[in-house]
Amino acid sequence: MQCLKKFFNPKNSPIPDTQPNREQMIIPVSNSDASFIDSVIPKFDLSGKKEIYPLATRVDLDPDRGGIMKPTHVVHHYTVSYKTEPTVQYFKSQGVDIHLIIGHKGEVIQMSEFNRQCAHAGTSKWQGLQNFNSFSIGIEHINLGPLRESKNGYVDYYGRKYEKSEIRIRKGLGYEVWEPLTDAQEQRMLEISLYLFKAYGIPASNHVGHYEISGFRGKADPYGSYSWGDMIEVRKKIGQYILEAKRRGFV
Repeated sequence: MQCLKKFFNPKNSPIPDTQPNREQMIIPVSNSDASFIDSVIPKFDLSGKKEIYPLATRVDLDPDRGGIMKPTHVVHHYTVSYKTEPTVQYFKSQGVDIHLIIGHKGEVIQMSEFNRQCAHAGTSKWQGLQNFNSFSIGIEHINLGPLRESKNGYVDYYGRKYEKSEIRIRKGLGYEVWEPLTDAQEQRMLEISLYLFKAYGIPASNHVGHYEISGFRGKADPYGSYSWGDMIEVRKKIGQYILEAKRRGFV
């Protein structure tokens, strides 16, 4: 989302004091090419309230969420923060909203019903559409986004150091080095995308990155975060996952 940067800084945030151990936080979920064909694809039951994700780890609704909408798109973000729970509390206290937050271990926190508007996209436009807050579902990944080079390697927005094994190099949007999403985050995103296709008919082609709809405002998320590539490649991966679910008779 990047707008959270003004809230998450070393002077007023507890988050830099609770940095995760990346070796301990990653769930080993393979996401190499077409690996989902051998993975578990959930069968979603739509008999309940479809506006609540049935596999959410926790539902923690934000009191500031907006009015009713009909979702047709999904916007992908990163949070520029370290941990899930402090991020949830910031969302609830700072007047910004999101539908889902996906943590490093694949935990999914739902903060708004899918049919309620959230203030996550801001001023936005893409392919003739504007004001994505009024018709899109927002997904945040706990992730630091772009990293910068320092004397001792690479550091994030708060100065935490990263080893070469912890970074992704992808040149674009004025950046070269990024913190990757975890395997578990990518797997959860695919599962959520399948659910939103089944519940609301949202196709892979209607998934966009914040940088695609608000790049003119300097937004870069989540350009370098996914292992598959930019959002063009992410849309392809989501499409493949949905096709595989159809092949298995799950859709």
